[in-house]
Amino acid sequence: RYYVDREHVLLMPLPKDAPNIKHEIGSTVMAMYPDTTTFYPATVTESGIMEGERCCTVQFFDDEDETGIIPSRLVPNRFITVR
Repeated sequence: RYYVDREHVLLMPLPKDAPNIKHEIGSTVMAMYPDTTTFYPATVTESGIMEGERCCTVQFFDDEDETGIIPSRLVPNRFITVR
């Protein structure tokens, strides 16, 4: 068996609540990196309804490409939580 201390667990929004959460632009969140199941710290750059679902555009920490530019990535609210 494996155990995790409570302080290492991030609570996710309930599916019914995710559409009502609006993350402030510039805030730091933990967001699921696209096409993975891993959460990384990110900065919210945009928030709104996209593709029929409340989403945020975020920039993940340490996600620079070879030119040093940090891409913006779209993440649904249901995959975003605060630290």
